[in-house]
Amino acid sequence: MLRSRLMPVLLPALLIATPLLANGAAPALALPNAPAAGVCDVSQNAMSMDSEELAALADINAYRASYGESPLAPSQTLTRAAAWKSGSMAAGAPFGHDDSFRSWWQRLGDCGYPDDSYGAAENIAAGETTGGATVADWEKSPPHNENLLNPTYTAAGLKRVHSTNPGDPYGWYWTLDFGGDLDAPLGSQ
Repeated sequence: MLRSRLMPVLLPALLIATPLLANGAAPALALPNAPAAGVCDVSQNAMSMDSEELAALADINAYRASYGESPLAPSQTLTRAAAWKSGSMAAGAPFGHDDSFRSWWQRLGDCGYPDDSYGAAENIAAGETTGGATVADWEKSPPHNENLLNPTYTAAGLKRVHSTNPGDPYGWYWTLDFGGDLDAPLGSQ
């Protein structure tokens, strides 16, 4: 595929990693006519992990284990935040961590993740169809790899969403949110 040949060239522009401790959160951007703070509308159907997401999480946990780190457990609130972000990018929002009306850290809170001192981080990617390829890209990128192997993180939300725009050059948008607190295991109500 042509896209897969171009991916290594485009990779630096399409992978972004952002770690942030709770006490270092940046202020949100306030834009006119922006959605209200607290927006985290995600359908219940979007909350279950598909086979590629499950494979990606298994790959991440095997990678962490090879470095002596504990596995990441799926968090309901981090999964909601990741689903919202991937859906937003797939719908045409700019590729980046912050939303047009809030910081990524505020999105985690709006989606229910507790504001705690354990910290959080986010990896995003676009263009890969499989979980294995996405994780491999993150492993090759120093800031993403640092997030993958950070021993502070014990919880994760991982979602991918495919663009409905047939002209979208990337297709799949991936978000992996990390947290130091497993607040609500995925599947709990």
